[in-house]
Amino acid sequence: IRGSISPRARRAGDAAGDVDGALASAVTRGLERLAKATRARALMRMTGPRRRDLAAVDALEARVMGACAHRFLHRLLNWPGVDNAVRMAGGWGIVERLAASATLHATDEIAAVAAPLSDVAAFRARLAAGLGDAAADKRAALLELGAIARTSGPTVSRAAQDAAKAAHLYPDCCAPEAEE
Repeated sequence: IRGSISPRARRAGDAAGDVDGALASAVTRGLERLAKATRARALMRMTGPRRRDLAAVDALEARVMGACAHRFLHRLLNWPGVDNAVRMAGGWGIVERLAASATLHATDEIAAVAAPLSDVAAFRARLAAGLGDAAADKRAALLELGAIARTSGPTVSRAAQDAAKAAHLYPDCCAPEAEE
């Protein structure tokens, strides 16, 4: 297994005495490559407008789910009692240090997810500032998904409908007022 760990991750892991972090990074990269390869094989079987339309549906679904994630994270980090619970567990400093450490051992994609938690106060401020924009982006993406669902063939139409339905799976995270 040690041979499958990238030299960068191994050096970072060895320097920190944390080979487990380097191993986790290698496993994560492998899973990401597998998921990308599976999706790429499915897209390779498709051609022309259908392929382009499915790529558009994927992008729109990512925007919708991004808006849901935005609202969820804002609500989670500002939930009553979260600060007290975190303070009792040792404070945000521990979270911030772990996030900073994760950026050393992880792939670029994982590092991008962990990086905002390296400064929780700034992350909270960015979330609060972007709530209106996220809701507007979600509304626009849902409208585009609806248009694609109405004007496309059955495969693309079903994908667009499924993507739009995903926005309604978590009503507490994706407020109905943002979907009108």
